[in-house]
Amino acid sequence: MTRPLLALFLSLLLLGCPGSPAPSEKGSAVLDTRGAACYDFSTPALFDCPDYPELADLELVGKCEGRPLMRGEWMHLGEGELAGVRSVPADADFSGSEDYSRMGHVYIVKTREGGYAKMKITGLVSLKEFTGTCDWQMTIDYVYQPGGLKRFSD
Repeated sequence: MTRPLLALFLSLLLLGCPGSPAPSEKGSAVLDTRGAACYDFSTPALFDCPDYPELADLELVGKCEGRPLMRGEWMHLGEGELAGVRSVPADADFSGSEDYSRMGHVYIVKTREGGYAKMKITGLVSLKEFTGTCDWQMTIDYVYQPGGLKRFSD
């Protein structure tokens, strides 16, 4: 009786519990309106939006005046740190489909697959001075939680 229990315990320890949620995935990305302005958190992949718009969880749109726009289903949480966001708020409203990006601010993105990503904008650079165009680069740090779970395990 002891050996089967020990074997079960070791297999659960090594392989995880059946049906246990996937752990959160951490990463960073640089979105660039010159070609890689869309992001898919589940892959993770940067790509040119006109090529695969149906794959985008988040899109950066350059503007000549003011900050660039972000498109997608997201919720703005304000200035803060990613570690301070432990879960998707119960009253989450993902109607922020298009708005201005803000340096140092935290957002929750609802992905196409039904997962969630919390992200912080850590860099926001206008390339107008260098290229003469209305292009932007935005750096994000994020934690992606697949499977529709509203709690981040980071």
